[in-house]
Amino acid sequence: MIKHLIHRPIPVLMAFTALLVLGVITCMNIPVSLLPDIAIPEITVQVSGQNTSARELENTVVRIDTVKNN
Repeated sequence: MIKHLIHRPIPVLMAFTALLVLGVITCMNIPVSLLPDIAIPEITVQVSGQNTSARELENTVVRIDTVKNN
């Protein structure tokens, strides 16, 4: 079979070219999403206080805990 393909290079070249063109066309038409739609978890916290500014609430209610790694 290989001897048959060696003696007929034009059909082999045409088949290779057809497969190459078909592959390029297919590659250009396949939709690819780099960032799929994923629902990102979200937490909302609302704090209210009467006669208190946002800065005062932040300083008195919100506390940042730091974790120490040993």
